[in-house]
Amino acid sequence: MSPKRWAAVAAATVAVAVGGLLGLPPLLEEEGAAAVTVAGLAPDFDGDGRGDLVMPDQDGKVDGLNQAGYVAVAYGPGPGRTPRTRIVTQNSAGVPGRAEAHDFFGGAPAWGDLDGDGHTDLVVDATGDDRGAGRLTVLWGGPRGLSGGTVLADGTGEGSVALPVLGDFDGDGHLDVAATGLVAYGPVTRPGGPARTDRITLDTDEHAADRTEEEVWRTRDLAAGDVDGDGRTDLLAVASVDEDGEPGDALLLFLKGGAKGLEAPVSVMEGESEDRPGIGQAIEAGDLDGDGYDDIVSADWTGSGSVKVVPGGENGPEPDRIETVRQQDPVVPDPKTSVGFADSVAVGDVDGDGNLDVAVGDVYAKVGEQDRAGRVVVLWGDGSGKLTARDGQAVHHALTGVPLDGTTFNARYLALLDMDHDGRAELIVGTNPWNARPDGYCVLPGTADGITGTGAYCVPAPKP
Repeated sequence: MSPKRWAAVAAATVAVAVGGLLGLPPLLEEEGAAAVTVAGLAPDFDGDGRGDLVMPDQDGKVDGLNQAGYVAVAYGPGPGRTPRTRIVTQNSAGVPGRAEAHDFFGGAPAWGDLDGDGHTDLVVDATGDDRGAGRLTVLWGGPRGLSGGTVLADGTGEGSVALPVLGDFDGDGHLDVAATGLVAYGPVTRPGGPARTDRITLDTDEHAADRTEEEVWRTRDLAAGDVDGDGRTDLLAVASVDEDGEPGDALLLFLKGGAKGLEAPVSVMEGESEDRPGIGQAIEAGDLDGDGYDDIVSADWTGSGSVKVVPGGENGPEPDRIETVRQQDPVVPDPKTSVGFADSVAVGDVDGDGNLDVAVGDVYAKVGEQDRAGRVVVLWGDGSGKLTARDGQAVHHALTGVPLDGTTFNARYLALLDMDHDGRAELIVGTNPWNARPDGYCVLPGTADGITGTGAYCVPAPKP
């Protein structure tokens, strides 16, 4: 799992069906509307009106079983408030299956109200589940939080299932779940699961025909958004041809949503060279230029690192209009680093001006006199999609008010999510850069002037 897929905690947008969840404005709940895209809302699994924090550890040990995996949730955290924290494993009551070594349960969490009961539900993968080539499970939200679960799909010999994202891909008003290998179409019910599942491919015939036996096709990341503005969610994928464990040419694939579901993938952007992906390794979707078409934001760590925005349009992604912000550009605050900029990316409205901003992980940046401490750079959106209207903000552990002592940010794990539903996204970032997984997460408020350490709080990652 790439660091960005730590969370739909890192998901910038989530497509939600009407009648939905999380206190949507009444305008978005009118009868007859299709699906809408809501930028940066945190999940509310227990329906108390406060955003919840998802803390997955698919490498975690459960009952002595290495890498069985689990997901923890801090319900309603906030400054000065001790959150109620719960851990869900495959040995939890009502969760299908059982914990086994190397299941990697709890990875790539994504959320939405799948059964329409007003509580957010959580979808996670288990890429090592030996009942197939991975498994997708929905954990059901309710008044007491997550409880029980239903299998959405198991992988088969035809392909694995992983990296779930949510959207209304067939435009019927019900949330669907797409992943590598398949789509589970809603409505999704607790006793019956999805209404139907369809296999999908994230490959293209032309590239499959040219591939040698030594080359492996790898899906690096998925994102969902209405890129062509037709009211149905589209699926986006970054995939590459890897050889001997090294990444090769990367492709940006576009799978258009339609009345019958997702259509076949179309390659819209090729890699820039044989060993340096041109689109990047992590993608998010959101309408940065306010034209009604979701745009694609990518993090590309190659070279000195860059953030790229591929605009959406009537026919889908428009790579000919791509905008790029490189680490060496003046808009990115000093100091510059030789490696580690754009290792991760998140999208949300930090300052509440109605324009989406972009947070970028700068994982080896120097902070003060401390080398390789890590930071997050916030690039400001002004509705143009260019992210260069004003200088970015550097956010790090030494910001006044951040309650960290003796550790720094793990900027591979970041998100922009509105935790308190005030219209501004908080920055959520992992802590302890030397751990494979963060040992906790800090939440820094968004204000009209940017991210602040005032009112920031940190939640330790629990262990089962």
